[in-house]
Amino acid sequence: MIDERGVLKAISWRDCCPWVLLFRTFGLSFHIKLLVLALFGVLLTNAGFLISQSLFLDGTQDATWKKEQVFSITSAADHLNADPKDGTTVVKSTFGFNPIIQVWSRFTQPFRAAFNQGKEMTIGKVAYFVFAALWMTAVWSIFGGAICRIAALDLSCGERLGLKGSLVYAGKNFFSYFTAPLFPFVGIFFVALPVVLLGYIARFDDVGVLVSGIFGFIAVICGLIMAFALVPLFLGWPLMWGTISTESSDSFDAVSRTYAYTTQRPFHYLFYVVVAMLIGAFGLFIASLLASLTNHTMDWAFEWGAGANRAAAINNAITGTEPQSDLMEAATSLMMLWKGLIGQIVDCYAFSFFFVSTAGIYLLLRRDVDQAELDEIALDDKQARFPPPSLKTDEAGLPRAPEEPAPSAAIGESKVEEEKPVDGEGESGDEAKGGE
Repeated sequence: MIDERGVLKAISWRDCCPWVLLFRTFGLSFHIKLLVLALFGVLLTNAGFLISQSLFLDGTQDATWKKEQVFSITSAADHLNADPKDGTTVVKSTFGFNPIIQVWSRFTQPFRAAFNQGKEMTIGKVAYFVFAALWMTAVWSIFGGAICRIAALDLSCGERLGLKGSLVYAGKNFFSYFTAPLFPFVGIFFVALPVVLLGYIARFDDVGVLVSGIFGFIAVICGLIMAFALVPLFLGWPLMWGTISTESSDSFDAVSRTYAYTTQRPFHYLFYVVVAMLIGAFGLFIASLLASLTNHTMDWAFEWGAGANRAAAINNAITGTEPQSDLMEAATSLMMLWKGLIGQIVDCYAFSFFFVSTAGIYLLLRRDVDQAELDEIALDDKQARFPPPSLKTDEAGLPRAPEEPAPSAAIGESKVEEEKPVDGEGESGDEAKGGE
């Protein structure tokens, strides 16, 4: 009996464990072009929140409340904690700050705030949150869509896309990106109208309350419908960006796939998110360490040039512990601006990783639900990996083989005419004998 033994030469981890695809998001999130896109997205979103504050919040609003609403994951001081005693910087609670959770929380903050209750929710605050939500969705429809498109191409088929190509793609699909997360809210608004009507009836003394109580079952039904619509939306809205970036589809397809994937494979989705959170926490540690070392080495070199006493006086002026002149105030403001940009490294990585992991998780869920291969992605004409088939046919109607290119005359090759068979030389031997 022959003992046949096979030798295992390699293991395709992508086929055995498809979720290892998420490990590629770590390095991809640190690409300069993705960090640049995330930086512009963060800066423009912060600008939109400030514009919304100036338009809809008056000067009597609590300054602390206004400060907490600024769209920034954390300030630079939260990542770079300067110690005035020795001038060193330390990284604070990096692993407790996860990019997946924090970006999701900040992105949904104005939407969740619109559902707040109480006398504090004035018309001005509601308008503030609505404007901020629309502004933020518009900004990340461009920059988040560009990041997702770059990630989808890289993770699926290894294609590389530049800044210009990603922004052009996001611009062409801007309407789909922008309207996809807003469509469910339109349906929720119409479902809420009967409940609003019952609440208006309750204004008319006790009789109105009695009528609202009698038809309270309508409010229960509408509430259940709104809850079932909101839960998949708030948990799976990042998949909408992945859908449009991978399929080049419209907002309706993005909404339907998001609801289908989150409801049909909830535990798969949870597993992929947990894996992405672990990877993102480690990446955030690297980003925080990079920002901290950048700030520390900059302060160290500056102190050698300015001197310890002068550097301490400048630091006191920055922290506001000592009075300062107008010129010093302007100078320290510029220095804080550059230090703030250093702190934005952490925020940029957080948003870059969030949208990159979104594209990876979408590819995995699509494979689980639709049995689609990971390398299946909608490509533009300029990004087609395979040439289109030839449409030429022969006399029998079959596809004709592609013609070989003519030899180039520049290298001295001459074209030799094909000799035609003469006097039956091309016939077979049996046919020749039969003729004789």
